[in-house]
Amino acid sequence: MKIWRRCAAIAVGVATATAFAGCVKPEDSGMKKWTQENSLVSYSQFVSRITGKNGVTDTTQWLVGGTDLGFPIYNGKNDTMYYAFGDTFPNPDQTGAWRSNTLAISKDFDFSDGLRIDDYYKGPTGAAREVVEGYHDLKAGYEATKIPTGGVEIDGAMYMFYMSIRQWDGWIVNYNGAVKSSDDGASWERVYDLTWPVTDGTKEVGANVGIKDLSRYESGPFAFTKEKLAEDTLRLANQTTSQKDRETTEPDYVSLEGRSAPNFGQIFPIDGKDGYVYIMGIPGGRDMGVKVGRVKKENFERFDEYEYFTGKSEDGKPIFVKGKAGLAEIWDAEQGVVIEAPCGELSFSYNAYLKKWVSVNSIDKAGTGLTMRVADELWGEWSEPYKICDSNDFQPIAEGVSYGGQIHEKLCEENGKIFYAIVSQWMPTYNSGLIKVVLK
Repeated sequence: MKIWRRCAAIAVGVATATAFAGCVKPEDSGMKKWTQENSLVSYSQFVSRITGKNGVTDTTQWLVGGTDLGFPIYNGKNDTMYYAFGDTFPNPDQTGAWRSNTLAISKDFDFSDGLRIDDYYKGPTGAAREVVEGYHDLKAGYEATKIPTGGVEIDGAMYMFYMSIRQWDGWIVNYNGAVKSSDDGASWERVYDLTWPVTDGTKEVGANVGIKDLSRYESGPFAFTKEKLAEDTLRLANQTTSQKDRETTEPDYVSLEGRSAPNFGQIFPIDGKDGYVYIMGIPGGRDMGVKVGRVKKENFERFDEYEYFTGKSEDGKPIFVKGKAGLAEIWDAEQGVVIEAPCGELSFSYNAYLKKWVSVNSIDKAGTGLTMRVADELWGEWSEPYKICDSNDFQPIAEGVSYGGQIHEKLCEENGKIFYAIVSQWMPTYNSGLIKVVLK
């Protein structure tokens, strides 16, 4: 089954079946350096594929022949990196056993020759399995899939955030949730209180989630109302990581009341190194800007302890409003935005070389390349974008769309002067690869 993910958002030409180049060092491959004409980036360069048959590791041994994303989650307890990938198939043309997300395991921290995958979170057959199962309903508009949006380690526990996609037509999200592992990724469980629904049934859904014409959802096979969206979300958000009981599970753990959070459909969590964990959020798609929430580490699993950036005072200090009152204050599309639209597939990291926070995301809603921004604080002010690469840079490696750009402070050399980013490409080269970014 082909899901044609993000088809409305990335409808651009994809003309060749040539995949990312093989697993060779850039200096040995003759690969062109993509020199950038800006004051921050010297050049970027393709390193290797990560997933698929032509990755540094042939991941088809785990039935991972086509996938995307790859959010790094570092576990300090065992000095291991876990990479959360999106929709996964045995074949690069998106056929075969569909898994909504998969989790790779690696102890490779030398990225100069690519990224080695050592293992996967596996099922009984040895194939990579879903961390949290997606419903895979493409006809009724209930839930198509569950895609990772970021992860973080706190006091030895790993958390993976994900978005429940109602439908790719418009990229409508039901909610963003989180799962937790306390045993180094051997098992995962839902953290029910960490649930940010698009609506609680009282708030309309429209321009604040990137939907410019709500009337298209008032009739037809994918029609929904705010009440129907909330009803379905409540059931989905109260399930376990398994969908086997999807028809019988009753909502027991979390209520959606007052939780409407359209700008947190995609959440990227990051340790702010100041006692807080920050959540950087955008709605579904790539059409909207970034908003910020935060919580003290010790209260990480308590939804009502989160506070949300609403703006700055006259003396330039950030204003955070706690709990559901904070969410209500930034419900409007423009309130509390720290990085202007469009932004997609968020990723943030602290860069010791720059002594600043770095954001990497897609250039525009079509996913036609990557930019980075820098800031002293996660709530800004964020710089103007610095170009890293665009889709044309990948030719003749492969034509088509490039998106993602997942980064981490562990994916660095020379104290951050060189950092690596995980970049995804769409059909027919549906897999993730590694690029090297050299700063000036």
